[in-house]
Amino acid sequence: MRGWKTHTARGEPEKASIHGQAEPPSPPAVRPSASPGPPGTFVKVDRWFPSTQLCSHCGALDGPKGLEGLSVRSWRCACGARHDRDENAELNLRLEARSLVAEGRPDT
Repeated sequence: MRGWKTHTARGEPEKASIHGQAEPPSPPAVRPSASPGPPGTFVKVDRWFPSTQLCSHCGALDGPKGLEGLSVRSWRCACGARHDRDENAELNLRLEARSLVAEGRPDT
């Protein structure tokens, strides 16, 4: 069985979902307002986008950095917002995907 990276590198996200390797569903409260486009839209965000370090509340690049930052599961931004690393990354990736779709980037 091939991994998710193999299918996205080939531009075949639908095969990943067939093989049971699709991205996990997001919480229902986030999905309607943060969906990047029509259902089934696949958007590829730059691999170096700082999704875990960026505050989804104020936009400050204030999160844990480096290899040591990988062990930090929750953190507080200078604006006072408290973040779970994975939930914050999901929100940031969805917002970035929406902006890429809105800009009409060719890689979406």
